[in-house]
Amino acid sequence: HCHLGDIAEAQQHFEEALAHYEQALEWEPDSAKLHYNIGRIQVILQRDDEAFTHFEEALKLDPGYVFAHIEMGSALAEYELALQYDANSVHAHLSAASLLDQLQRPDEVIPHLEKVTVITPDHFDAQLRLGALWLSKGKVDEAKERLAIAKRLLPDDPRAEELLKSIR
Repeated sequence: HCHLGDIAEAQQHFEEALAHYEQALEWEPDSAKLHYNIGRIQVILQRDDEAFTHFEEALKLDPGYVFAHIEMGSALAEYELALQYDANSVHAHLSAASLLDQLQRPDEVIPHLEKVTVITPDHFDAQLRLGALWLSKGKVDEAKERLAIAKRLLPDDPRAEELLKSIR
């Protein structure tokens, strides 16, 4: 299936290539190359979150996988460039925050989420993620503030309340 994926990709049949790579991954779940290939196709199909998950998995399997490092770095550079053109792009801030989170760089995640909450104060996910990040850094007052906002925005979602309970 990997070879069929390569052929489909060369012919720019990206959905087909993705299907072949995913089938090959079922046989070789520890293949960094297959995770990388799937990630590349996901980028082409503009499915960035899924792509980064596969690049991250490729790097877990092979920390020296240069091409996966390049893809992650290129994506971050693209988000930073997009933010130079539109500093108020909620999508670019959220995407950069997600990528930085996957790269385990929480101190760089916070400013992006903070900006989202300035642009869109009622953004539940940004408020919740900020609350969880502040809590993980031991900043209880900041965590309580963000989690209270998240709870107010979506009172039926249990995640903010669970995090608030862990503080008490």
